Amino acid sequence: MRDHALEQTTAAALAADPGVDDDTIAVECFDGGHVQLRGSVESPVKRTHALRTASAVAGVRSVDDEMRPRALGVGHRQDARTEAAVLKAFIADHTLPAETMHVRATDGTVTLDGRVDLQHQRDRAEEVARRVPGVSQLRNHLEVWVAASPNEVIERVSDAIGEAGAAQLTATVRDNVATLSGTVRSPTDRDAAIAAAAGARLVVDVQDEIRIVA
Repeated sequence: MRDHALEQTTAAALAADPGVDDDTIAVECFDGGHVQLRGSVESPVKRTHALRTASAVAGVRSVDDEMRPRALGVGHRQDARTEAAVLKAFIADHTLPAETMHVRATDGTVTLDGRVDLQHQRDRAEEVARRVPGVSQLRNHLEVWVAASPNEVIERVSDAIGEAGAAQLTATVRDNVATLSGTVRSPTDRDAAIAAAAGARLVVDVQDEIRIVA
C-alpha cells in the first residue's frame, strides 16, 4: 500500500534542499517507510545528496535508488523535467500502478513502457500523460497483464477427474499462480488435478493445498 503522507513529506524535503534538482525526481512511498526515488540526476554528487535528504526524513526506513544518470545540457534537463512530471502525475493518480510504469522523454516525445494490470489503466495512463505540460507526442508501449482464470482452472480439473471430484475443489489465482484447495479421494486424483491446473492458459505455477479423504 502507498503512504501518501510520507510521499508528500519526502517530496517537500527534496524541494527545500538547494542541492537537489527536485523537478527531475519523482517520489513514491510505500507502507513501512519504504521510499523509491525515480527520474534522473546529472551527477553522482546530486544523486548522493538526494538519497541523503530522503533518508533523513522522519518515518523513512529505506530509500530505493531508481534514478538514472543524465547528460548535461538544457535539452536533457527539459526532457528530465518532463519525465519526472509524467511520473509524478502517475503517482498522484491512485488508479495507476506507477511503480511498474516507465517514462522516457526525447524532445517532447514521451514513451511509456512497463506493465499495467488492466486495459483501462493503459488507457488512463495515456490520458494522464497527454495532459502533462511539455508532452507533445506520446508513444504508449505499456503491456496489459492478463490474468489466468480460476474458472478455466476448475474446468480443466473437471475434465481430468470428473465433475463430482472437481466439485470438492476450489481454485484461486494470484499473479497467475493457481492454488487448489479442498478434497479428493485418491493421490491419483490429486496428481491429475494439479497437472490439469498447470495446463490452464497463463498459469505459471500450482500450489497444492488438496487433502486426500478416502
